[in-house]
Amino acid sequence: MTEQSSPQEVRDPWRSIRVDPETHVALWVQLKTQIQYLITTGAVDAHVKLPAVRTFANDLGIAVDTVRKAYEALQPSGLVRTVHGRGTFTFRPGEDDDQTSASQLEWNRVDHALLELAHSGVDLLGSGTRIAQRLSLLREGAGAVFVGVGASTERYAREISNALNLELPVRSVTLDDLRRNTADLANATYAICLVGHRNEVDNLLDGRPMRVLSITSSLPAGLLDPVPVSNNGNRVLLVARPETYANYLSIIRDQRPDLTDIDFVPDSDEDLLRERLDGADVVLHTSVAASIVARNATESHRLIELRHAAGTQSLNAIRDTFNADLSLLHELISPTTIAQAAPTQAH
Repeated sequence: MTEQSSPQEVRDPWRSIRVDPETHVALWVQLKTQIQYLITTGAVDAHVKLPAVRTFANDLGIAVDTVRKAYEALQPSGLVRTVHGRGTFTFRPGEDDDQTSASQLEWNRVDHALLELAHSGVDLLGSGTRIAQRLSLLREGAGAVFVGVGASTERYAREISNALNLELPVRSVTLDDLRRNTADLANATYAICLVGHRNEVDNLLDGRPMRVLSITSSLPAGLLDPVPVSNNGNRVLLVARPETYANYLSIIRDQRPDLTDIDFVPDSDEDLLRERLDGADVVLHTSVAASIVARNATESHRLIELRHAAGTQSLNAIRDTFNADLSLLHELISPTTIAQAAPTQAH
């Protein structure tokens, strides 16, 4: 792969990262989640070199071991790769240019091989995940699930269905259910997930006749425009999981640098939320925190849900994949193909 490592390219993407030693969230967790967010939302391209550990530690005013721990914690996700003697580089599974090119070439070869088998009369009930997925398409038709986390899973499934505008149902399946092997995958031949979950979903579905596709996501531009300037006497409250606090604070400050006075409440502490709501004007909250906020907020509070939206480029790529696969399906089930693929009867 080709790494981009010029000083300007390396430094710019990371300038938005901040860590706050005053919170109860470990510094390495704050750093890891912010780096992960920059990669999965496409704010940082693939093959970009992360800052050297010691340099990053000096810039952020934290220990070298803290940066090193954050980098090591990112490795299992597949979002970064360390090249010995060269450094650590970003990598988006399923979105990376080299990976996508190689993967697409492999899928094309499987498609051609499958058509060749069909036209030559060889039995199509072969082995292998990709052939099994094509055969599942023949048996079940095209069906998709979106694999997500918590309350946002169903919303993503609806948004993807609407955006693709295909006669292809997209059901919601939580990552927790997939981990517990209790997910309803009946008639599903595709699994769509956020790029940060791609490796885990691939591993959990290993051996199943399903094709895994991934999307990027980010907060819509202008979402925070209705929030008044905080130093005009308006109090802004952020309700989220502690491990995502640093990410959301960075996002908010990127869109609205004037919002300097933001109070934070963990979405698991309802007593503290009720206390902090007294005197708050605006409540920014995640989808997971929507129910607890709605239960305690009053009509005097302006509520803004920090909803991510699927990236347009990712959705276009998935649409192209579906169209290509369905075109293949139509060719495989054409009368000519079926006749040629039928086994010869002995007389």
